Amino acid sequence: MVRLADKEKKLAQYQEDLEKAKVAIVAEYRGLTVEQLSVLRSDLFKQSAKFSVVKNTLMKRAIKGTDGESLEEFFQGPMAVLFGFGDEVPPTKTLKEFLQKAKLGEIKGGVLGNQKLSQKEVLEMAELPSLDELRGKLLSAINSPLAGLVQSLVGPQQALVRILNQYAETLPKQASPAAASISAAPVAEAAPPAEEISEPVAEVETASEQEAPAPTEETPPATESE
Repeated sequence: MVRLADKEKKLAQYQEDLEKAKVAIVAEYRGLTVEQLSVLRSDLFKQSAKFSVVKNTLMKRAIKGTDGESLEEFFQGPMAVLFGFGDEVPPTKTLKEFLQKAKLGEIKGGVLGNQKLSQKEVLEMAELPSLDELRGKLLSAINSPLAGLVQSLVGPQQALVRILNQYAETLPKQASPAAASISAAPVAEAAPPAEEISEPVAEVETASEQEAPAPTEETPPATESE
């Protein structure tokens, strides 16, 4: 026989769990073995949740005057409550998949915050993505436009750099024929200063005057005798 002190302790524990939990799911655990319950509890513990086999009468007292009071109709027969203290979706998904795999037990309903959930709504919630999955999708959605923006800004600059590099590579090839034509062209001798040219010319003219023979008087033609 359960002592009164033990009942009060269990009642206080139920009340504390209800107060801290973000989600509470009521499920029938009929047919599940102790080993199976141990495995389920271990999986839920990793997701900041717990699965407690409850005393229906004590649980009904615990939910009195709370947001979970709407769950009272579910506490008939062998019942347990999943209390989720973190992300609401992963433990709900774990419980659903576990019961489906075992082909035992059944989810009855639950409460999310102050909102009562039917069996259908609980099963639908189990199909939602977790917060981590939502964060991943959100980051992906944010990064995709940013990546496109960065590419649109950097792309033209990269294209310009490639064009300039290609142009720079062609410069030596274009300069070679020009350099060859320049080197092949004869180099014109520099013209001497004007003063140096004028003096030799004057000397040549003087020499020409000196060397020219003096004109001789012509001998008058002889007159014919009569």
